[in-house]
Amino acid sequence: MGMYTAVSATDVWMQKFGVDVEEIDQYELVHRSASVPDERGPRGPAVARKSTPPRCITTGRGSRPSSWNGRSGCINTMRELIEEWSLDFAGIKGQPEMTRSWCTMDVAEAFLNDPYDWDGPKDPFVCATEADMDGALTMQILTRLSGTPVPVR
Repeated sequence: MGMYTAVSATDVWMQKFGVDVEEIDQYELVHRSASVPDERGPRGPAVARKSTPPRCITTGRGSRPSSWNGRSGCINTMRELIEEWSLDFAGIKGQPEMTRSWCTMDVAEAFLNDPYDWDGPKDPFVCATEADMDGALTMQILTRLSGTPVPVR
């Protein structure tokens, strides 16, 4: 699952759209999330558990009690990376190593794309699943054209 279909020619992006691509290794999420202060993430699981059917919260057979801590830490770490790297939109590969060894990235992607999270209303941030570059660019263009977040289904 190298997700090669999600990779686009970065020179074409620059030529046609003026968009430069930053490659940030996804292990940076694991590494940095370990140092996210506890007070920055504990409300996330509580809010999600309160408003989400239980079957949507776990990742199934491989789910671990610490996986929610990983997910909320990942969201906060993504926010830090977005600010630090001045990112306009992003994608997280995630498969298979993150899901198998740490936690699924789908929750972080969903919360980043939504206009709210456990801290309340916020500006949505386009984040594509499986680091689908063309999908992320399309979402970003549609978000900019419409002025509203593109729903993720």
